[in-house]
Amino acid sequence: MYRAVSRRRISGLLAFALISPLQMRVVNEAAGAPSLASTLNQGAFNLGNATGAWIGDVGLTHGLPYDQLPWIGAALAAVALLFTIISYRRAQAKIPSRPSTDA
Repeated sequence: MYRAVSRRRISGLLAFALISPLQMRVVNEAAGAPSLASTLNQGAFNLGNATGAWIGDVGLTHGLPYDQLPWIGAALAAVALLFTIISYRRAQAKIPSRPSTDA
């Protein structure tokens, strides 16, 4: 029981540590409409939660045992990491390089 409680606390801390900076980045990038960007960002989190639950349900419906559900979560996390890397690289490609100040 203590393991479950400590794992849940760690999960909550990690979620807070990761989601808050993401929310700030979205708001900072959308200087013209930060409220809209924040709303859409929260909507995306909700859509992700619902999609994950639906995919888990599809797995259970097709006979996947309960102890295999974490593998679905791991696969979804890997896809999210892939999208994050692609997004980061595209953002870096758009940033112009700073001119050299060496004389």
